[in-house]
Amino acid sequence: MPSQNTKWRLLSILTFVSAICNMSISVAPTLVLHFDINKCILMADPAKRFYLDDTVNSILCEYIWGRVSLDDETKPLAQRWTIASAIPSVECPIEGTVTYTDFLENIAKIPRSQRRGLVMGFTREDGAGASCKNAFDDLKQRLTPPAEFVDAESCRDLPGLKNGHYHILPSFFRFFRELISRQLKFKLIFRTFGKDAPEIAEELNLFCEGRHPVFPGPAYSTNYRLSLPTDSISLLRTGPSAADVHAAYVADDGCIRVTTGALEVHSLMMRKLAGEKCVLCVQDHFEYWRSCGESDDSGKLLLVDTDAENPHKAIHVFFDDNIEHDRPHIIDVREMNSFERLSFAETKGKIIRRVESLLAIRDDLYFVRELDEVIRLHRTLLEGHH
Repeated sequence: MPSQNTKWRLLSILTFVSAICNMSISVAPTLVLHFDINKCILMADPAKRFYLDDTVNSILCEYIWGRVSLDDETKPLAQRWTIASAIPSVECPIEGTVTYTDFLENIAKIPRSQRRGLVMGFTREDGAGASCKNAFDDLKQRLTPPAEFVDAESCRDLPGLKNGHYHILPSFFRFFRELISRQLKFKLIFRTFGKDAPEIAEELNLFCEGRHPVFPGPAYSTNYRLSLPTDSISLLRTGPSAADVHAAYVADDGCIRVTTGALEVHSLMMRKLAGEKCVLCVQDHFEYWRSCGESDDSGKLLLVDTDAENPHKAIHVFFDDNIEHDRPHIIDVREMNSFERLSFAETKGKIIRRVESLLAIRDDLYFVRELDEVIRLHRTLLEGHH
């Protein structure tokens, strides 16, 4: 017969095993980070003939503030805005002033086709922001790598760098490296209306292979790289309902397939990111958004799980420079199962975050600080699982 001590040891072991079996397994929720591309992580789009100077002017239009005099009928409508401060600022520096972008789009309501020329020529001698040349030169300099990199043989064929400026921003690479080094459970989805996925993939893969000439570092797993066209999805919206959402994609067998339904498309994205795979590129449907007057409920679709009882749901956060201060504008956030729209008050900051392009250029830690804020806002889910 077993001794008393042996019985106690067996009882202790059984008690421990029982406790383990009855514990809920701790699974940290996944951060799914959606990133707009243009004027968010890269600052030029040559395919649309939107070059660095144009981008810098466009950015300054969003951060230079001025006074409006709509009643001055001696001037054309587009000229009824005058600079109040030539120093770019995220916050309004002088009461009663508005940015040039706000003036053109929301006050003067200049058609998009006419705004382009005014924006691209903002700091020219005859432009509305002619006195902002110093600010223009400063931003352009910050987007230009040291001469030894631009002149290097290894940089000549890199997108962006061959034109003498950064393609993907240094602040994004710093952020990406931080995500990996912190060993966070994350997925990264590039979201674009354009066709810039191949150039993004080329430079991102060089970075992950440790071969980027400007941002050298350790080689990372292939899970962090983009393999096109497999790691991409093209979205199509044909109407306002969940049934009007479609996606075309290349399956693992190389065949092109189509899936229909908002939830089914969302599930497709998650399947593309199954297991250890971390990066995907999604082309959103610009023509649908434009045909709907660029309304808040027709832009880049984002489905989220609002079930407060699900502690292991994925945490989706969308970063985009086109999110307005008072409305989502370009992001259409919906509840995953009901397809009901979520209000701006529910989503601002926590689910959709406006990217300040000015700061993303000026501060290499900008996106790292954004990551810290996201973690702070979602701390209960990220750290509160047991």
